[in-house]
Amino acid sequence: MKKIIKDFFALFGIGIYKIKKKAEVKPKPEYKPIKDFEVVSAFHHNTPERMNDFFSDPEHLENYMSEVRLEFYKQIRDYFKEKNIDLNDKEILDVGCGTGHLLMFISEYFKVKKMFGLDFSDAAVSVARENIPEGEFNVHDIYKAHDRKYDVIFCTEVLEHLSYPDEALNNLLQLMNKDSVLYLTTPNGRTDTYKGHINYWGPEGWELFIKKNCKGMNIETGLLVNSRFNYACLKNN
Repeated sequence: MKKIIKDFFALFGIGIYKIKKKAEVKPKPEYKPIKDFEVVSAFHHNTPERMNDFFSDPEHLENYMSEVRLEFYKQIRDYFKEKNIDLNDKEILDVGCGTGHLLMFISEYFKVKKMFGLDFSDAAVSVARENIPEGEFNVHDIYKAHDRKYDVIFCTEVLEHLSYPDEALNNLLQLMNKDSVLYLTTPNGRTDTYKGHINYWGPEGWELFIKKNCKGMNIETGLLVNSRFNYACLKNN
């Protein structure tokens, strides 16, 4: 019967063909960059998982070294130059190192002995290792003790993200030897509106926080040039 029907339609130039069902092709998962990195909760935002999302996003990494960030690094460099604090031939640690760009910038102007970085995001540490192969970078929780001491310790734009900044600061102090310098920055709470921050220190509150938790230290606090950032420079007396 099938052959008779096929021959009949062939008289009119019409062919009958069996259409094979194509195998189902599952779409490959598409990587979608985080466009605005919206903050729903500051506590949720400041987790290793959330920061791994951030530092794994190519769009964010591409835009990480903005003009604002570069200017911030320049102000830190200029502070050390103006205060005549020598970073040459020093072992320098950046706590909350992110991608390692601060260390990269510092090493362009000072002949440092070695660069180290700690961050609670393994994605950030991976990027830092790629950026500075000669450095030493490790995943570390700032609330836990670290058994090494360094000549210069940076911890910039970190404490405002923490639920217990006093505990973190105490651990940072333990990284210092008798001649070390600890340099901290946080946003100026008078102008800071970022929802991902937990702590908002104005200049006066920042000074009180540092003095309360760093007794017996040589302390200098203030605002960087554009007044957007608090700083503190700590030395042992």
